[in-house]
Amino acid sequence: MHTLDVRAAAHALGGDISGRDRRSYLLQELRCASLRARLWQADIDAVGLALKGGLVTPDQALEMLADCDCLHLIAPTPEPVEVAA
Repeated sequence: MHTLDVRAAAHALGGDISGRDRRSYLLQELRCASLRARLWQADIDAVGLALKGGLVTPDQALEMLADCDCLHLIAPTPEPVEVAA
């Protein structure tokens, strides 16, 4: 959840909601976030296995990761740039 999302969620809870209700709501959101993370992990593992097994090409694997919103979690290492002498 981004900073703006947190502010929107806090605003949605309003000032008239008790601390217990806010805590309960936040706990529910945390459970949902945990489940989303597990789904991302399963998707990444499945794509990795398919790539390792030769079932998909690297380009197809990247497309699959993009389709399941996991691509932003993959941080490719930049290739070194050679400097001409």
